[in-house]
Amino acid sequence: MGVVHEPEPLAFRVRPRPNEAFDSWMDRLTAKHEVTRAELFRHLGCDPRLGLCDLARGWQGMAPAVYPAFHQLIETLAWAVQARTRTIEATFVAVPELALLPPALRVFGCPLCWREAQQAGEPLILTRDWILRASWMCQRHQLPLAPVQRLVDGRTPRATARILEMQVDAMHALRRRYPPTPVMLAFNRSVIGAMLGQAGAGLRRGEFGYRSRFTANRYHLARARIALLAAAHSERTRSADRFEDLVGLSASALLRSSANLLNPKARRPDVSSGPTVPEGLVTRRINRWQANLPDLIEAYVLVKRRAMTARSSASQDQNGDFAEICPQNPVERIRSLSAPSPI
Repeated sequence: MGVVHEPEPLAFRVRPRPNEAFDSWMDRLTAKHEVTRAELFRHLGCDPRLGLCDLARGWQGMAPAVYPAFHQLIETLAWAVQARTRTIEATFVAVPELALLPPALRVFGCPLCWREAQQAGEPLILTRDWILRASWMCQRHQLPLAPVQRLVDGRTPRATARILEMQVDAMHALRRRYPPTPVMLAFNRSVIGAMLGQAGAGLRRGEFGYRSRFTANRYHLARARIALLAAAHSERTRSADRFEDLVGLSASALLRSSANLLNPKARRPDVSSGPTVPEGLVTRRINRWQANLPDLIEAYVLVKRRAMTARSSASQDQNGDFAEICPQNPVERIRSLSAPSPI
C-alpha cells in the first residue's frame, strides 16, 4: 500500500514585499524554485491554466466562472509561503485593463530604488504603481523610470550595479532636459494614488482632463515611452503632442497621411472631421499631419500588429474552454466584471 504524503509549504518561502506587484513576486517565487508559473500552480493543486492568465488585477480581471479557482489559488499561495491571504491580495492592482501596461512591458522601475536595494542586499522588485500606464516617475526619488528589469535580467551582481549606476545618471539627465511642472506632478501623484486605492483630497481643477489623457495612454507603443511622458509633463510638450496626434488618428487617416508623405505634391487630407480617438486620450482637432515617415510607419505597424494579435487570440479562444477561464477580448473581459470600475 502506497504512502500518501500530506502537502507541505514550499521549500523557499519567498513572500511578497510591501507594495510589490503580483507579477514581480511570481517571477521571484518561480525563479527560486526553477519552475514556470503553470508548473507551480499544478504542484500546489491549483488550476494550471491560471498560470497563463494575466492575474495582475486580481479579482477585477477574473470572470465570475473563475472565482472559485482563483479563490483557491490565493488561499493556497498564502499557505505555501506561510503568509496571510491579505498579503497576497495586496499585490493586485484593481484597475481597468487599459490602465495597466501590457505584461511584456511591465519592466519599468526606478534605477535608484534598485541600486539602493542591491546595496542593502534586498530583492529587486517592481512595485504596483510602476506597472500603471500613467506611471513614469518614482514617487520616492522623483526620478524617471527605466526598463531596469529588462536591462539587468541575467546579469551578474557587478554588471547589474554598473548598469543601474548608468541608468541613474541617464534618468537624472532626462529630468534636467524635461523638468516636470509642479501642477503635472501633483496630478500624476493624485491619479496614481487613486488607482492604488489611497485616500485623496478629491479632484483638483484640471485633474479630470489629466485622468482622461493619461490613465489609459498609449505611449507604450513608442520605444521612448518614458521620455515622451517626461516631455508631456514638462513645458516642452511638442514631441509628446505629436505622438498623441499619431495614435489619435484612425487607421484610414493614417493610410491617407502615409500616402501623402510619399507623394509631397498631393494635397494633404483634412482629417478634422472627427478621427477615431482611442480610449484614454483627450479629443483634439487635427487639421493636418506633421511627422517624419519612420515614426509614422513604426507606430502604425505596432498598432496593426497588436490588433491582429488580439483578433488571433480571440479566435483561438473560441475553439476551447480556456476562453471561459481566461478571456482575451478586453471588451468581453471588462463586461464580465462583477464590480464597477474604480476609475
